Amino acid sequence: LPGAYVSLFAHERSASYPFGHRNVFCSDRAQAKVVPFFLKDGVSLYAFPLTPEGDELADEAGFLATNDTELLFEEVGAHGGITIVHTSGSGMGTDWRHRPEPDVEPVVEIFQGARRSFEQVGAPYSWIRAQVEEDVARVRPDTGRISDWIRNLFRIRADGMVSEAWKRGHKLGVIASSDHVSTHISYAILLRSPAAGRQHDRLVVAVFRQLPAGPELRPEGTHKACPYRPGSAQTAFRTPFVKSSSAWSV
Repeated sequence: LPGAYVSLFAHERSASYPFGHRNVFCSDRAQAKVVPFFLKDGVSLYAFPLTPEGDELADEAGFLATNDTELLFEEVGAHGGITIVHTSGSGMGTDWRHRPEPDVEPVVEIFQGARRSFEQVGAPYSWIRAQVEEDVARVRPDTGRISDWIRNLFRIRADGMVSEAWKRGHKLGVIASSDHVSTHISYAILLRSPAAGRQHDRLVVAVFRQLPAGPELRPEGTHKACPYRPGSAQTAFRTPFVKSSSAWSV
């Protein structure tokens, strides 16, 4: 919609715990084609004949190279894109062992309308400690997993909460988003900064209001529209989650 809406070129990269599901965004269609996964030597996936799940294995985490995330940052950064971790405190999340690259991964999804808050255990709209303990009790001692791979995706991973990333010193702003099914109950709030226009000031939210003295609304213009930090996440009930510190701006 000219003057009001601009879409970006993006896809979801589903690398299960401990790597983490991420959305990958690019403003240039020609640059949006990136290597999807970095596999261990000798692994033959994404080839014919297809697996029962199609061209993507049900649980690919065991087939990824240990430095898959670092290689992803290099790949996406070289294409001028960015990544955002979502559902970080679940079986689709991460344990934050990989330090986010500030220019490539500046924010994390702290609340998702389709599921819950991933700020920390015990936070509003999140799991409580008793639920975490119940989830741990369901894990098989011989495999360290729940037998059903789908249920593993929905496990509670307390070490993936956003607060755990901050404890490690990772400098991440926050957004909220809806994922599938959910609509109109979570928003990414991005604030214009006097420093807007620097190399790292990128915007990936596809719908936003034109800002004073802002660039033309087009994909390549969104890279300098707003910085990620400071920013915040909010539910439809106007409940603000943690606001990222302006001191975190690079």
